[in-house]
Amino acid sequence: MDADRSEPADLAGHRPGLVAELATAYQRWARRVGVIPREGAG
Repeated sequence: MDADRSEPADLAGHRPGLVAELATAYQRWARRVGVIPREGAG
């Protein structure tokens, strides 16, 4: 945060494993709580 307080840069390419882990966690949560995907998304 000290170097990039507003986080304007997309840093996902530097941590692909973390991105995959978070995406999986989100998908599990979404299924568990019944999130309805937005039309045209994904």
